[in-house]
Parts: sequence; C-alpha cells; structure tokens
Amino acid sequence: MRKNKSNVCPTLTANLGTGGHNVPLIFTKQGIRKLTPQECFNLQGFPLSFKLPNLANCHLYKQAGNSVIVPLIKRIAENILVSMKTLGKGKTGANRYQKTAIYTFKRAEFKAS
Repeated sequence: MRKNKSNVCPTLTANLGTGGHNVPLIFTKQGIRKLTPQECFNLQGFPLSFKLPNLANCHLYKQAGNSVIVPLIKRIAENILVSMKTLGKGKTGANRYQKTAIYTFKRAEFKAS
C-alpha cells in the first residue's frame, strides 16, 4: 500500500473490484478502509441520491470504473460547441457540422450540476 500524498482519489478503472488491490483505500478515524461502491460512483459525478442496482460489489466497482464523469463530459461538449461556433463563422462546410453538433448537444439533456 502506498500513501496518497496528493489528497486526490486515484483513477477509477474498469478493473476495480477484480482483485484486492484494485479498490481505492481511505484513511478515516476508524482506520483504513476501501471506498464503497456508492463513494466510487459519487467520485465519478453521480449524485449522492443515485440508487445503485442490487448487484455484488465487484460488479458495482467495475461499473463505476467503466463510467464517465458526466459533469466533465458536459463541460468538454460545451467548449467544443463554443469552438465550433467561433471557427465556423463564415465557413459553409463547417456550418453543417456546427448545426449537427448543436442539435446533438441540445438533445443530450444534461442534468448534471
């Protein structure tokens, strides 16, 4: 076990829960423990109220590791859209892609905060 000096959770990967060393640990007043599946989903941007399915923890850890951070993806998409609007001004070829991206972005209905 290595001490995490950065105070940041390490990357949650798809191999979470597949072996004893693949789940991040946390040091609390009670001692060292594994992060729970719920805590892993929360770190990935899921709301605290998110209800996990009734599955074994190893499967939930894998799902958390395979997920994406929705608020981050939303921010990336917003920045891509701004860039496309900026770069697409006055270019007829870019306008077609710009309209497609705007339509796709609006249909995604991001609900993350």
